[in-house]
Amino acid sequence: MVISFAVTKIINLLTSGNSFFLILQVRAGLEMALIDAVATSIDSNFSLDEAANLASKYRKQGFNTLNLKVGKNLNADIEVLKAIRVAHPECSFILDANEGYTSSEAIKVLDKLHGN
Repeated sequence: MVISFAVTKIINLLTSGNSFFLILQVRAGLEMALIDAVATSIDSNFSLDEAANLASKYRKQGFNTLNLKVGKNLNADIEVLKAIRVAHPECSFILDANEGYTSSEAIKVLDKLHGN
């Protein structure tokens, strides 16, 4: 009975007149959690050729920004990013290191991407 009441209360909250943005926020949160769960269950260690091929594929599909998990191996990350840059020169990166780099390592990655 208590669970039914709580569910009803939540549904009423989510469907009330001023809750449109709350629904969007809840949906976005669930979507991010599901994407993260799927992504972490997949082996995402790519060879340089695989990374370049994926970048080419995404370029052909019209994607100009790539979101990449980095932060486990600095030199390997730099090599993968360079391979992607060759295959998709005009792409922008969103790099998610989850605190896997120190600030000096993060600067090193950016310097290497800009040819320094």
